[in-house]
Amino acid sequence: MNKLVSIAAISSYLLFATAYFSQNHTGAIEKPVILAQTNQLVPVYRWWNPNDKDWITLRAGEIEDWKLGSWGYRDKQYSFSCSLTPFANSVAIYRWFQPNDKDWITITKDEIPDTKMYQLGYQSKTFQCYVSRTPLPNGVSVYRWFQPSDKDWINIPDGSVPEYQLGRLGYQDKTFQFYAWP
Repeated sequence: MNKLVSIAAISSYLLFATAYFSQNHTGAIEKPVILAQTNQLVPVYRWWNPNDKDWITLRAGEIEDWKLGSWGYRDKQYSFSCSLTPFANSVAIYRWFQPNDKDWITITKDEIPDTKMYQLGYQSKTFQCYVSRTPLPNGVSVYRWFQPSDKDWINIPDGSVPEYQLGRLGYQDKTFQFYAWP
């Protein structure tokens, strides 16, 4: 027997998350599975700046395309989708900027304490969206990679760029970050 429990009901342009709890014959509640209506998710893109040798990860509408182009960013590529509304097992992601080496990094809330980020010279902490701490049905794992020679970070869904290719480009330190929608 299944019960449909509405966890969040937000306006039509935001995520509507529901959890289905199924009860076994003893009446125990099993783990919830988060389902999202894919037409209510926000796309996330990555942009490349060849002059600064830097990737930036942005949700749609965060910074206008023409402005990114004027800053030297190009090669806009779809990465994954996220929610602007929190949901069960969600975590916020934030974008930070390091002006000394013109680097952007996207991290989850509390992944690295704000005080440490400021000590490392990062500033301009900006909310991006919500993603999942737990696997999603038909979801994708998102990893962060580091390129030490130019101090660049990139967030990539698993399988979107072959690991050997990232290695040839000098990226290393693959670190799991979160789950998102493909």
